[in-house]
Amino acid sequence: ETAGRLAEAITLVRKAPFDIVLLDLGLPDSQGLETLAAFLESAAEIPVIVLTGLADDATSVQAVESGAQDYLVKGRIDEPMLFRAIRYAIGRKRQEVALQRSEERYRAVFQSAMDAIVSVDTAGNMVGWNKGAEAIFGYSEAEVIDRPATLLMPPRFREEHLAGMARMRAGGEPHILGKIVEMEGVRKDGTEFSIAFSLTKWEIAEGRFYTTIIRDISERKKAENERAELEAQLLQAMKMEALGRLAGGVAHDFNNLLTVIIGY
Repeated sequence: ETAGRLAEAITLVRKAPFDIVLLDLGLPDSQGLETLAAFLESAAEIPVIVLTGLADDATSVQAVESGAQDYLVKGRIDEPMLFRAIRYAIGRKRQEVALQRSEERYRAVFQSAMDAIVSVDTAGNMVGWNKGAEAIFGYSEAEVIDRPATLLMPPRFREEHLAGMARMRAGGEPHILGKIVEMEGVRKDGTEFSIAFSLTKWEIAEGRFYTTIIRDISERKKAENERAELEAQLLQAMKMEALGRLAGGVAHDFNNLLTVIIGY
């Protein structure tokens, strides 16, 4: 379908789904890159190939950076070129949308997790912080981003952590990767509490990162310590009961001997 004005084009795409739009930057009611910006504001999900009468490299770069999938100069377009541009533009946009939805799902899981999820870079600075981490440690995201992860651990563990980060920067792998480790953490108010965490590694173009999933196990530790105390008390009671039986048996046997002696 065709539209002679930008307003008409926006009305069309709002009424029905389109696979792609070929957008002329020179329209009666809009000119230049403002045309692209206005269209994408109304239909960001549709891939756009910009058409222009000017072969301007700077404008083409700006158009792509602003959200266009491609930039074609009128008068220099043949059928195979247009076919390839359309096919690649649709494919790229679908990949972008799929990636965006995947990221949205990841963010939803990331933020809704009850456990703390903390990501750090190879310098040991925190770059990711979810609501679970805020609830467990007491810090907001703004308070921890770009700060060292040692903020969350007691001083006695920090030297070992820094040594481990140095080994990773030198190309080594953390020995705790993929394992569940129990240690102590530190809340914002300075109180220590028991945690269990697992560590995973991931890499992107920007570099290598590590994500830790941390669970507050202080209540479990308390329960384990009640239970241990009760077990110790029960064991002691069983020992005393056994001693009592033994003493009773000895007394009974001794009484029998005394009866015989007294009889003589």
